[in-house]
Amino acid sequence: MSEAWFTWHLAPDGDPEDGCDPQEAAALKDYIHSTTITPETTARAITLAVTNEPKTVRKGQSSDNLYRLWSLSIDALTDLPEHRPKIIRLVQAIQTLPASYRKEGEAQEKQLRWADLPNFGSLWSDSKVSNNWRSNVRKWAPEQREGIRQDYIKQASIDAQLVVAAVSGISISWGLGCICDALERSDAVPDFEVPAAKEWLENTSDRIFEESDREMTGYLRERDLWRQEEGGRKQRWDFWKGRLQSMAESEELGLETRQAAKKAVEAMKAVAK
Repeated sequence: MSEAWFTWHLAPDGDPEDGCDPQEAAALKDYIHSTTITPETTARAITLAVTNEPKTVRKGQSSDNLYRLWSLSIDALTDLPEHRPKIIRLVQAIQTLPASYRKEGEAQEKQLRWADLPNFGSLWSDSKVSNNWRSNVRKWAPEQREGIRQDYIKQASIDAQLVVAAVSGISISWGLGCICDALERSDAVPDFEVPAAKEWLENTSDRIFEESDREMTGYLRERDLWRQEEGGRKQRWDFWKGRLQSMAESEELGLETRQAAKKAVEAMKAVAK
C-alpha cells in the first residue's frame, strides 16, 4: 500500500484542516500492515479521537469527527480492495464496542451507540454513483463511462459484502433494487447492471430469495417488465433467472455481461426453493 494514501487522508489537497485524525490514520495503517493486531484492538484505537475530542470548529463550521472517521473507513473500503476483508472486520469490531459518551463541548456529553454505526450507512450511500447516472450514460465519453461503470459494480460488491457482515445501516433492499432494475426494466443498461446484480446474487442469493416477495413497494415496486399479478416469490425468481439465462446466451451483449449473467444464474440455482 502506498504511504501517499495515508498522507493524503491526513491532509486532503494539502489541507490538514480537512484530514482525518492522525490517531485514526496510524491505527488503520498499523492494522493493515500487521498480521497480529486484531480488529478489536484497532477498533478501540481508531475510535479514541471521536470519543476523547469534542467537536471542533474548522473554517467557521462545526466539524464532525465521526464523519471524518467514517470517511476514512469508506475510502479504505473502496480504494484498498486487497485489504477489504480486513477493513470489513474492523467495521464489525467497531460495531461491537460498548456505547460511550462523546464530548460535545466543554460541559456536554452525548451517548454514542457504536452498535448503530450512526450515519455510516448514510455516508456510504451518499458516496456512491449518483442515482441519475442512467439519464446521463449516453452523454459520457468512453473512458468516463467505463470508470463510472467499474465504480457502480464495485459499490454493489461492497454493498453485498457489508450486508453479509451485518453492518448497521446497509440494507438488503439495495440488492433487491439493483436486481429489479437490471432485470425488470426495458431501459436497463446491461453492462452496468447485470454485473452489479451478479455481485448481489453471488453474495446474498438466499437473502434475496427470501425477501423477493415483499409487498410491491419501494425497491420492489413494479417496473415495466414485471407485474405484481404475475406471481409471488418463486415466479419472480424464475423470471429473473430466465432473463439472466437469455442474457448469458445473447450475442448482442458484451462478453463480460454474458459471463456475469451466467455466474448469476449459477448462484440462483444454488438456492433451495
